[in-house]
Amino acid sequence: MPVARTPRSVNLGRLDMTRLLKLVHLLALVRFLGSVLTYIVISSLTQGADVGTVVFGRRIIATGTRVLTLPGVWLLAVTGVWMGLRGGGLRQRFFQIKAVLVVLVLANTYLFILPAEQAATDIATASLAQGTLSPAYADASLKESVCGGVNILLALAAAVVGVWKFGMRPARAR
Repeated sequence: MPVARTPRSVNLGRLDMTRLLKLVHLLALVRFLGSVLTYIVISSLTQGADVGTVVFGRRIIATGTRVLTLPGVWLLAVTGVWMGLRGGGLRQRFFQIKAVLVVLVLANTYLFILPAEQAATDIATASLAQGTLSPAYADASLKESVCGGVNILLALAAAVVGVWKFGMRPARAR
C-alpha cells in the first residue's frame, strides 16, 4: 500500500520558517514605506490649507505613525535580525552593514522624526485658536520631512544590502 506524501508546504521545517520570515519582512517593508507615502500625500494636500485642515492632517499622520509606521519598522528590524541570525548573522559583513543601517533608522526615528512630528502637531493645534499657523510650524515640519527622507534612504539602502548581500564571504570550495 503506497504511503501518502505530505505536501512540502505543510512541512514546518527550517525552509518554511525562512519563507515565512521573508514574507513577514516584505509585508513590514510595504507597511513602512506605504505609510510614509501616505503621509507625504497628506502633507502635500494640507500644505497651504486652513489651520483646521492642517491639524486634521497632522492628527492622521501622528496616529498613523504610531499604528502603522512604528510597528512596521520594528517588525522589519526583528524579522531582519531573526533571518540574519539564522543565516550566520554576525559573521557576515552584509548583515553587519544592514544591522548598522537598521540601528540608524531606529535612532533617526526616535531622536529626530518623532519629536519633530510631535512638535509640528502641537504647534498646528496651538495655532488653531489664532486661525493662522505659527512660523515655528514650518521648521518642525521641515525637520520631520528631511529626517523622514533620510529614513527612507536608509531603509532602501538596507534593502539593497540585504538583496545583493554586499560583503558576503563566498562559499568555500569543497
